[in-house]
Parts: sequence; C-alpha cells; structure tokens
Amino acid sequence: PKTKLSLKKVFELQRDHYEGTYLDMTTDIGAQAFNLPYRWLPGTFEYNGQHYTMDRPISTTQTVVSYVLQMRGWLPGPIGGIVWTSMDDTSDSVRVPFYAGMTRCPFGWCMGLFNFTFSLDNAYYVHCLVTQFAYS
Repeated sequence: PKTKLSLKKVFELQRDHYEGTYLDMTTDIGAQAFNLPYRWLPGTFEYNGQHYTMDRPISTTQTVVSYVLQMRGWLPGPIGGIVWTSMDDTSDSVRVPFYAGMTRCPFGWCMGLFNFTFSLDNAYYVHCLVTQFAYS
C-alpha cells in the first residue's frame, strides 16, 4: 500500500465479502435468492450436471478465531503490543484487545476454544450465539 494500514482498515478487510468488486459474492449464483455473501459448507455445488467451487471470502462463516496484531513502538512493551481477538465469523464479531503485558486471562476467555461443553460463561460460545442471531 502507498500508506500505512490503520487498525480500522485491517478490521474492515477482515470483514470483507468483496462487495462492490467483480468478485462480489452477493451477486453470483451462490448468493441465492437473498443475495447472501455467505457460503455454507460444502464449498461446492452442482448445477445442470456441471460441478462448481465457490469463492472463499476473507470473512467466512467457517472462521473459528481471528487475530490482528498491533505493535505500538512508542509505548512500553506491556501496553504497546496488542492482540485483537475475535471469535467466529469476522464480519460480525467484535474485536477484544489483549495487551502484551497481561499476566492473567480474563474470565470467559480462559476456558479454551475447544472446550466442547456449551456455556454462556465461555466467550467463544457467546460470540457464536450472537453471530447465529445475526444470521437469522
């Protein structure tokens, strides 16, 4: 890029479904009747005997977790480095900052991504639930 990417711009890029470009996923056959930018698994389909593979956007319903690393060298290390974390689909998720100097994990984030017991105390499941409401 000709200029530095802002944090906001990186977040926007992670939410992208290519709207307004020739790859706009809301205008192709996979968008179905409601012009959806989402592509459900599997990523292939058949139409009139022809097999097709759908494009995969940056933001996808299959995302489990995503990160943006921010390094602010003018600040001391413990607060200068931030890992912005989002759970589930990046187009609908909030970003939560985790500072480099953290010594404890906040409640709800310490349970692990692959704790397969649903709990509203687990940040991952809360994010997934909110995203499911957003889809419906």
